[in-house]
Amino acid sequence: MNLKQADIFEGDFSQEDSLVVVFGHIGFNEMSTSWRNFSSNIEELSQIHDPFSNIPNRPIKLNGGCWLWFVPEGENHGIATDQFEETLNNIFAWVKENTIFSVTTNGIANTNHSTNTISNRESDDERVRYLLKYISRVETTVNCVVTLTSRNDVFTRNQP
Repeated sequence: MNLKQADIFEGDFSQEDSLVVVFGHIGFNEMSTSWRNFSSNIEELSQIHDPFSNIPNRPIKLNGGCWLWFVPEGENHGIATDQFEETLNNIFAWVKENTIFSVTTNGIANTNHSTNTISNRESDDERVRYLLKYISRVETTVNCVVTLTSRNDVFTRNQP
């Protein structure tokens, strides 16, 4: 497992046996800018303004490159843990079935965020601990390497 602080759209999208799973939404946010910069250089994506609405919850293959899978946010810009686990289970079942060896994802916050910065950070750290345990288990059973990447330090500050 790899933990990175980076823009998920700035990775290597040329490997055929890899999948990039992007959680979130396109709005007045950094994801929107990153998506526009990324998609404008890829013919099959250049006309898609919001992948979370236009191509959600299914893998799409880039010409000569990797797979992309967009998972829209849910309530309160997050996904509840039971729904998150179900989504991850579906994704990694597909990964195993399609012999994907590398998965990169940005994960997503829980639905319990509020205006309290301290409790939001605690919630994010709890979500990361959950995700680290989940990924440790799935890397062995599915035989793939997972990279968790986020623009902020949520993964790197929770490094085991």
